[in-house]
Amino acid sequence: RDLLLPMNYIARIAKRYGIEMEKEDFVSLTFNEIFDKLKEKEKELIEFSAYIAHEFRNSLATIIGLVRLVQQGKKDPDEIVKECNNMEAMISNLLEYAKPTKLSKNQIWLSDLLAEAIKKVKIPKRIAVERTFNYTGKVNVDDELMLGAIMNLIKNSVEAITNKGVIKMTTNKEEESIIITIADNGVGMSEEQLKDIFSPFYSNKKSGVGIGLAFVKKVIELHNGRITVNSTLNKGTE
Repeated sequence: RDLLLPMNYIARIAKRYGIEMEKEDFVSLTFNEIFDKLKEKEKELIEFSAYIAHEFRNSLATIIGLVRLVQQGKKDPDEIVKECNNMEAMISNLLEYAKPTKLSKNQIWLSDLLAEAIKKVKIPKRIAVERTFNYTGKVNVDDELMLGAIMNLIKNSVEAITNKGVIKMTTNKEEESIIITIADNGVGMSEEQLKDIFSPFYSNKKSGVGIGLAFVKKVIELHNGRITVNSTLNKGTE
């Protein structure tokens, strides 16, 4: 019943829009066709639907394959639980990104916020962290959300540095704006990769869900800020 509920939901929506059901690729094709009917301003929702459809089909196919192997005595039932846990994690990430966010702002020291982010990320000893804090005053932010966003950027830098390297963190103030810069000398990105890095579900990692940078962008924009990226392949990212 739980597996069929989303299918039934898609069927009802398809009927409402007069869409003919796709029997072979029921979820992905029908889901995408439904959202093609929506306005262009719902582009992000279309991306959501395509991703969800793709991932659920993959996970369901894996579960079905595991069940058959368990029935034949070739697989441990724990493998099914593991796959279901993966699906649960993916759903949690989707809900976390999609839910409306209300800011709970506090006046905190920027230097303390950045120091806490560095402390919480597991940075290998092979990577040095250089701090140049030209502004260390207070900022009015949702410290929990902003901490998560900064940690996300630091983690990306750590993952981009394959051998010895350095992460440079800089703060400055220009007029009414506070600028936080996080730069690394890691693998960098191509122009093609840079086009989509803030899109939900885009990821360069094999096991990545792609929510990280989309979440960072969302948090920054909620604080009336903006995020930009400069990167050169095999040289690093800022």
